Amino acid sequence: MKRASIASAEKRWDLYELPARMDDDTFLDVGCWAGGFLHEAVIRGAERAVGVDSARSPGLNLVLDGSDKIDFVQMDVFSPHWFSLPRFDWVLCAGLIYHVLNPVGLLHRLKTVMKDGARLFVETAVRAGEHPTFSFCAGRSFDDNASNWFIPTPSALFQMTDEIGLIHENSFMLEANRAIFEFSLGGMLPTKYLPRKVEYMNE
Repeated sequence: MKRASIASAEKRWDLYELPARMDDDTFLDVGCWAGGFLHEAVIRGAERAVGVDSARSPGLNLVLDGSDKIDFVQMDVFSPHWFSLPRFDWVLCAGLIYHVLNPVGLLHRLKTVMKDGARLFVETAVRAGEHPTFSFCAGRSFDDNASNWFIPTPSALFQMTDEIGLIHENSFMLEANRAIFEFSLGGMLPTKYLPRKVEYMNE
């Protein structure tokens, strides 16, 4: 299991166009599962690689035992303890957006763990279409998996990240219905973060 996870992560690392080197940087993998990306980050020079997931994969122990630079935090991304995490130079969130009820909230929380100058990589299933919409995944209609909720169009992801103050740096399709998106931190507080104002409210 360890070898398969690491081999898959190495291939996907290059496929996602993650940085070739992370010398002395810190790396966070949100939804890390078996930890293959954590291993790969350390191989590429990361000083510290931290994985977060709500479940602990049996294969994760093998990765954790392989390096004292790798840590794991078992936690739901919407836990209040999320905000006790430090900030990181590189943040990866692969295959998670469509599993959560609140994708905007997830993106906001990813933003809170980014250092100034950090990069966020989001890999997700996407729906075709120019309009900013989400497709609802009833039952097992997507990937035969009942834990899937919503699948965005790329423009929906762009508009959400723009509203919360993330800057779109790069994106490309990985296959017909999956894409990778790269974001940096915006320099100003988004309007939606400000307190509600009377003039914005309807009578």
